[in-house]
Amino acid sequence: MIIVVVKRENERFAVEVIKENRGIVLSRSRGKGLSRLSALNSIGAFVSDVSVVFGMVRVEDAEKAMDEISFKLKLEMPGNGRAMIVPIDGYMGAKAPFVEAKI
Repeated sequence: MIIVVVKRENERFAVEVIKENRGIVLSRSRGKGLSRLSALNSIGAFVSDVSVVFGMVRVEDAEKAMDEISFKLKLEMPGNGRAMIVPIDGYMGAKAPFVEAKI
């Protein structure tokens, strides 16, 4: 699983990278992020709109997706977002194909 917290204008890019790396987007949520300076968080100054994207990507593709998102969105800079990989085992096994429900 890959979790990406980015500025709202970068949400589409994060979703595209997940899909390009043979993944699926499970959920997207929008909210308010934290400012660049923690002292300003308490008064709510300079708070940006963010999106949280939850996606499932195979372990062999997760690092590539993470590197692409981190490089393009400059996540190493304060206030640009965060991304993380959460290793999980699927109930069908690691090599099972992704099945997307059609509702």
